[in-house]
Amino acid sequence: MHVAKGDRLRALATFQSTTLLFFVVSAATVGFGGLATLTKFGSPPLMLVLVYSGLALFSQLFLVAFRSTGYYAVGTIVFSILLFVENVAVLIAAWNGNGVRDCLTLMIGLRTGSILVLYVLLRSSAPWLPIGVRYATSEELRRLAKPALAAMAIPAALALNLQGMVLVVGAAISPVAAATFAAVRTISRIGIQIVGTLNRASMPEMSAAYATGRADAVNKILLANAACVLFLIIPGAILFALFGGKIVEIWSHGAVRPDASFVALMAVGIVTHSVWYYASNLLMATNSHMNFAPTALANSLLAIGAGIPAALMRGLDGIAAILIITDVICAAGALRLIWAAHTTHPHAAYISGSLK
Repeated sequence: MHVAKGDRLRALATFQSTTLLFFVVSAATVGFGGLATLTKFGSPPLMLVLVYSGLALFSQLFLVAFRSTGYYAVGTIVFSILLFVENVAVLIAAWNGNGVRDCLTLMIGLRTGSILVLYVLLRSSAPWLPIGVRYATSEELRRLAKPALAAMAIPAALALNLQGMVLVVGAAISPVAAATFAAVRTISRIGIQIVGTLNRASMPEMSAAYATGRADAVNKILLANAACVLFLIIPGAILFALFGGKIVEIWSHGAVRPDASFVALMAVGIVTHSVWYYASNLLMATNSHMNFAPTALANSLLAIGAGIPAALMRGLDGIAAILIITDVICAAGALRLIWAAHTTHPHAAYISGSLK
């Protein structure tokens, strides 16, 4: 948003303050790992994992810079290619009999090389946005703390929603039911992830358009996301309701045979989940997500709590129904906040009129 408004100094302060936070946290984490290797709880591979994790996080900073400066597509493509090469190389190394330590060492070397490539790309595309801490300030970190914590609450809610319900199913029904639930849900999320690439690509454009008051651009982005749900997600959900059970059977070599009613309910969940997930990303793109984060987190906890009696009474169908209900609540909350954010925008009259 700062870049879109031409305020490069504020953008640089935000970027380098984030960089400073990364260095502090990474140094503390690696230091902790170094101490752990001296005890019975640590090991050399643990230290290598922590070093690689730090490098992996550092590489994400370049994606932040590319996304903010209009190079989202280039940065994402280059990063994805580098990540693909890294993963394939490690798989080949493991296939050829190399152990954990050798594979981790290879991963560290490859990620270091990726960082160098990304650095060169950043310096050529946005030379005014260097990696460093010269313009970092504690005031900027304090300003970022609240929206950052709120942003963390949304993936936390997703984790509770996705992984917590597996635990509920396993405890309340059976391990076999947990395997069935996990398999069906995994297949059901393929369409959400594919369309999600379009949703994520619209986030930096949404930030820039909102910051500069380009109501027509905001309108187009909102309508494009709505069209994705209408013309891609809903048809995909219908196909999943018709053929999802058979796909899961083929995938599991006949070991998992979900009931048609459960598959149908999970198909409905594809639509309800995608609405609130995509909407939450657009809220984050305009820093309007802070009021939504508690709703998302509370609903995930509600789903787990309500999932236990639902599973005992209705089995997997009960679990799917609870997920739909909590998704609808989240979707309603997210859409309400999007409407509120854009009707209080300086160009609210145009935006709200066009949306109607």
